[in-house]
Amino acid sequence: MYTISIALKFKNNVILGLILNPETGELWYAEKGEGAYLINKAGKKTRLKCNPLSLSSYLLNIGFPVTEPYKSRSLSNIRKFASKTRGLRMYASAALCCCYVASNRLGGYVSYDLKPYDVLAGALIVEEAGGCVDVLGVGDYFINVGGEGREEGLRILGMGKINYERIGNPNSPIKVLAVHGWLDNLNTFSKMNLEEYDIIKMDLPGNGKSEYQGEEYVESLREFVEEVGWRDFHYVGHSLGGCIGTVFASIYNLQSLTLIDSLGYLSRPDSEFKENLKRYRISSAKKKKKVYKSKEEAVNSRFNAIKRLPGNQSMGIKSAEILTDGGIEEVEGLWSWSYDLKCESRSLKGYTEGQVLQTLESIPCPVLVIQPKEGWPSTPAEFNKRVDAVKNIKVVDVEGGHYCHLDDKSEGKVWEEVEEFLRGFE
Repeated sequence: MYTISIALKFKNNVILGLILNPETGELWYAEKGEGAYLINKAGKKTRLKCNPLSLSSYLLNIGFPVTEPYKSRSLSNIRKFASKTRGLRMYASAALCCCYVASNRLGGYVSYDLKPYDVLAGALIVEEAGGCVDVLGVGDYFINVGGEGREEGLRILGMGKINYERIGNPNSPIKVLAVHGWLDNLNTFSKMNLEEYDIIKMDLPGNGKSEYQGEEYVESLREFVEEVGWRDFHYVGHSLGGCIGTVFASIYNLQSLTLIDSLGYLSRPDSEFKENLKRYRISSAKKKKKVYKSKEEAVNSRFNAIKRLPGNQSMGIKSAEILTDGGIEEVEGLWSWSYDLKCESRSLKGYTEGQVLQTLESIPCPVLVIQPKEGWPSTPAEFNKRVDAVKNIKVVDVEGGHYCHLDDKSEGKVWEEVEEFLRGFE
């Protein structure tokens, strides 16, 4: 079984996909935002629409790579899914499997170690037909018609969906993982145009378009990079993403760590622990997400929210639009944030200042700190003590506030400094 598969990319987005099955004369194609279509041998054109199903109704195709560890994973999937689906198939063409999902001939397709030419055209066709393309890792996919079967399938595969975007040069030896701040999303790195490097921007679990997996962000990141197949990489973190990065770097090997308006978690004295327990109970109480009548209303809410943060914080309206686009969803004609409400709750965990300093002391890799002049407030004494705790550190002062890496007036200088820092590892 074979196909001719062609995908067209423009500015890192697939905008056109075309797949031909020479044996049957069937042609599938999709244009971004214009739907997916099938033209049969007789020339009849049909618009495709996936029908969501339960997993027990799925006819599931499982790819079977011959190299490890993918071969073992596929064998495991056969055992896991055999009794839970309508039946299993093993067609050899990834592109054709995508077309069969879009045409409801298959309920889903699971495979590992796929290359872009295997799946880009087919993934667009599935998405334009209303199906789901769940990325399990770089080259690893669960492509499906959606419905309850998708949720069941993801649980069986042992992971919630992690949303990420890969940009730049995948063949570059410089690998960079970019992690956003609290209740933000990967769009915070929209100005990160370091095209010569291999960059993955991810939504933390429960944030943006990633599914909630609990508070153990460090372990979630470790599992993610293992799925991606990265061993040696650089880390860029903003705000909470930077705090997570300091802990990650103190435990696991990083080639470098870049922190944007971040140098360790906010600390709490022991005397505040009881009060923190009380605040956790209040913040974890059941509540509903805010809803907005329009996306513009949500943008204005995001724009004004930063003014409630400590210090003299501000954000450009364009930055608010970018972050809103990456973290909002439409529900019955209204708009709401896509993050999981559990991410709003105050954490039971906390660090004393001594623990933060010990974490920073344990970081072996070079560290770059981008410190905006109007960023998150801290006393000079506290900040300098944290700087002194890091063995190999460079601090760069820049104009701007907490979102200096995203706001037009300051982002150029930020990314120039990051690029210069990374160039030292080439």
